[in-house]
Amino acid sequence: MTEAEEYFHLVGMQIKGANKGKIFGHESYSVGKKPFYFLEEQEVVFKLGGKIKEEALKLKGATFFNPMKKEGKGMGNWIQLSFKYKAHWEYFAREAYLKLKSELRK
Repeated sequence: MTEAEEYFHLVGMQIKGANKGKIFGHESYSVGKKPFYFLEEQEVVFKLGGKIKEEALKLKGATFFNPMKKEGKGMGNWIQLSFKYKAHWEYFAREAYLKLKSELRK
């Protein structure tokens, strides 16, 4: 297991109520069956919105997750961050969890 994979799971396991699962064949953490945080190679992807999404996008190298690798085809609320920003992973994972949990209550 790589350092990024280990840290990804460490963060995910610290979020009380998060379930371990899969999305697009990748390890993920979810609320019920809906993922909010997953591992894409050595980077993580969070489902974010509003000010938190904008905050994440200010980090140099942050991108919209693009599963097809086509220009301009990124997924609007899914933000991808590299391992160099691991210090931010827990914060964004918790925010993504809380956002999704709130959405599911509606």
